[in-house]
Amino acid sequence: MRPTFLYGRAVCNGFAHATSVLLGKMGVETIYVTGYAGVNGYDDIDKYELLNYKDALHAWNLVKLDSKYYHLDTTWNQGSINEVPTTANKYNYFLVSDEQIANDHIWRKGFYPKSQDDSYNPQTVKDLKTKGYPIISGEITLQGNANAKEDIWVDIAVRTIRNKNLSFNRIMKLDKGTNSKSFSLAIGKEFANEDLTINGSNVTLDAKGYYSSALLYNTVIEGGVEDFKVILEPNHVNVVKGKMIVPDGITIESRLDFGGSVTIYRPTETGGFSLGENDMITFSGNLQPGDREAQLEFNSLPPEAKYYYTIKYNFAETYAGETLVQLPVQHSGTVDHTGNIVAEDHKIDGSKYPLEEVIIKLSKNKLWIPTSNQTGKVTVDGTAIKEIKEKLKEHHMGSHAALKKLKTINDAQALEKAKPVEVDSNGTIYYSENTASGIEVFRSYSKTSNPEALGYNITLNKIYISKEDYLGTIGELNEFLKNSLNEKKLADIYVYTSGEGSKKLGAVDKSALYNEILKGYAQINISYKKDNITYTLSIYGSPYDKSISVSIRTNIAL
Repeated sequence: MRPTFLYGRAVCNGFAHATSVLLGKMGVETIYVTGYAGVNGYDDIDKYELLNYKDALHAWNLVKLDSKYYHLDTTWNQGSINEVPTTANKYNYFLVSDEQIANDHIWRKGFYPKSQDDSYNPQTVKDLKTKGYPIISGEITLQGNANAKEDIWVDIAVRTIRNKNLSFNRIMKLDKGTNSKSFSLAIGKEFANEDLTINGSNVTLDAKGYYSSALLYNTVIEGGVEDFKVILEPNHVNVVKGKMIVPDGITIESRLDFGGSVTIYRPTETGGFSLGENDMITFSGNLQPGDREAQLEFNSLPPEAKYYYTIKYNFAETYAGETLVQLPVQHSGTVDHTGNIVAEDHKIDGSKYPLEEVIIKLSKNKLWIPTSNQTGKVTVDGTAIKEIKEKLKEHHMGSHAALKKLKTINDAQALEKAKPVEVDSNGTIYYSENTASGIEVFRSYSKTSNPEALGYNITLNKIYISKEDYLGTIGELNEFLKNSLNEKKLADIYVYTSGEGSKKLGAVDKSALYNEILKGYAQINISYKKDNITYTLSIYGSPYDKSISVSIRTNIAL
């Protein structure tokens, strides 16, 4: 950290540590946060760790002001890049909530306090104004007294009118079941005397965690910097809508991601068709376990002139080795105006069947072989938990004698009897696969020097466990690890919760724990130590798709 102060140069960890030192001198409590940046914050953090996204490794701070925690990323707020001054995105990462920074940052939420408030306390506003920060205080309100029937996303944009360049955007969410939301925004001191314009527009969040313009609500803007208000009015224009329907007799057992497109063809005088710049409307989404249909969202209006159109969809493909994992529904297709599968080049006449609602009726995949009658929820006696145990055994969880002999990465590769899918610059080797039911399996071996050890990690993702079954599943996995190691006694189960540290499972409110795990704010840890190896079983959730991950990390002391 000394070079940060001596030479004014640093990467993110230097920025974050220096921020902690300076704010600590001012009496402000800070927490050093590590994770990844420039990535999809709604994704699974283990994917980035096990696949070694080292270029995306990042550090920032949580700061505590008036009993509330906020994220502060001084690296991404820096006033220059390669010594070239810039204010284009300055303060975009200044005192923001979990939801705000998760647009492009990811971290293990269970290890840190929650930051859930998008507004500042009056004292915080007063203190920031005293120090010269322009503060925008605002409110998002749904027209009338009705509550929102769905989560509504609004992009708050702040720009300068004349002099210094400011490009400041913050996405706010009006939660389903609420009518209004208050928020506060702090802008850089250098803009204190600038004339600012503020605007708000409706956006939508797609299945991959990205925002785009939406047409579902018009926005009416009122007030100024200190009393800014966005009033949302439902848009009654004929916006294209749609749905995907699961066929009778098929049960969705695990999350299925899909994408697709509606392509507009405009007749030409020569008898052909032309495509305009915005004539391909894409969509994406997912079917969750037990779903009978999925809503399709389109940010588009139907064309006004004569047109034809096609509707195509496809599901994300996964492989078990080199074998395509068959889904219960047909993987891709083109549909007609009624939603039925037709020839790939089929065009729908918009004058007969206007593009108002897109229907996709999925068909059963004839190559799919049902493996169970489960509904996507793991039970302690179910097929999925059995598959997890078998996969852990297959990958050496039960081979303690073999693991404790490992000394080098070469030893690990010899144990695997297979070439890794990737080897990074540090010598870490990686393996990945998908099970027949769609569970993702990531594994890695890495060497550390202080203290000297060999680490072996295995993580299984995309597991769906019900609230009724999750405690039984935790107990079942604890029993599995005990028996694998021939231990006589079950290890204690600990819960790491955001801001509260570690507690035994018996001391935690189990009715609330399930939702905290799914949101990423709590994590189950179970540890065993035998000979020179420490085994740590972790169970945690992905807030993006509400799935559960099971991870076993082994530390082999050398």
